[in-house]
Amino acid sequence: TLSDVGGDAQAAPPAEAVGRLFLPEAASAEAPVPAVVILHGASGVQSVRELTYARQFAAQGTAALVIDVFAARRDKATSFVQRLLEITEAMFLADAYAGLQYLAARPEIDGDRVALIGFSYGGMVTTYAAYEQVAERYAPEGPRFAAHVAFYAPCIAEFQDSRATGAPLLMLYGGRGPTRT
Repeated sequence: TLSDVGGDAQAAPPAEAVGRLFLPEAASAEAPVPAVVILHGASGVQSVRELTYARQFAAQGTAALVIDVFAARRDKATSFVQRLLEITEAMFLADAYAGLQYLAARPEIDGDRVALIGFSYGGMVTTYAAYEQVAERYAPEGPRFAAHVAFYAPCIAEFQDSRATGAPLLMLYGGRGPTRT
């Protein structure tokens, strides 16, 4: 849980994050590029969603790091329902902030222009990351996300401390349009 972060290592043992980096061809230390960290939904990384967006971002000049939160924790859960019960939002957030720290340390990335994008379950986590108390917990003195984009994210948590980091948050939802007869 969020309250476990930064505490006892037995309560919140470290895990090695798993991600795939897509760099634009022109990215260099002389010409650093913006980046996005992409978080998957409850079904995991999908080639038609996260990997397609990552390739498109890289082709347009923005680096993309696709985080696979489930891959790093296969020992905890493998079935769909088990993953949702055992692999928590706090774990997603830990991987997202590890990704931000990783990108900010790379010379070909502009560490001040890293956004967080999440789909469904990852979108919910993206929304949580926009809260100042979350950023303080995961990166007390480290970098912050420059923007947050949540695609069809559930909104089930309510924070008593509603302070935001100040970075923009875009929440995108859709539905079926009117039908014609």
